[in-house]
Amino acid sequence: MVTHTINNPSDSSSGGRLDPSLPVVAEPELLTALQEQVGQTLPPLLSGLACLYGALALGSAFLPPALELAPGIVLPALTATLFVGLRLMLGRGALPGRWTHPVAFVALGLVFLNSLAHFHRFADPLQTLVLILLVLGAGCVFLSSEWLTWLLVVALGGWTCVAGLTNTSWASFYTSSWIKVGGALLAAAALAVALQRFRVRSLRQLQLHTLQESALRQKCVETMRMVQEKEERFRRLSEATFEGLAVVDKGQIIDANPFLTTVIG
Repeated sequence: MVTHTINNPSDSSSGGRLDPSLPVVAEPELLTALQEQVGQTLPPLLSGLACLYGALALGSAFLPPALELAPGIVLPALTATLFVGLRLMLGRGALPGRWTHPVAFVALGLVFLNSLAHFHRFADPLQTLVLILLVLGAGCVFLSSEWLTWLLVVALGGWTCVAGLTNTSWASFYTSSWIKVGGALLAAAALAVALQRFRVRSLRQLQLHTLQESALRQKCVETMRMVQEKEERFRRLSEATFEGLAVVDKGQIIDANPFLTTVIG
């Protein structure tokens, strides 16, 4: 099997050159470590979202008007139920690395769906601020450019559809505040991509150093074991021989085998 490898990042002490003395980390191993980072954020994220949408559903039950019961209660309650189900599934065991980003996509997709439904319900361009915050949050969750791109497509496409349904004509769209909040949403999407790239680069370096440190520790353990085995073989050989053997340091005998001790007393 052929694997691509990554050396340690350059530092100022080496003048930007890679240090060949550090262990080499395989790319699949590094990607697995990054997926585990996403997997660790999912349980608290799902728990928090389940509590949030459960509270929204209960709060909407006591707010008028009663005619808007379905979008105000049913959708948040259904979303909270789905989040609880996902959280219980994660509680049964560790999530495989390849499923971390799809699960995160489903979770954030449900959040965007609720936000778009709320956005369409009130037809207020200022509701776009919620989508802007969600887009920025997605850039802080995903470590995969592909999944982040799909989520941004869903967010921008959904906002465009809702804005088109809300405005009766393109003229009213361009002359109102819709164009301003739309530009802010595009800027937030670009910033989310930049945040995601920065986090991926930082976490890759962190995970790389962690994996290299673990490899160095394992190498030191193996080296110490080999030294101990060589010392043990030397000790057995020196005890079995019929010649006097001694270890001398600066004219002083610091170790000797039993035969030499018997000879010289």
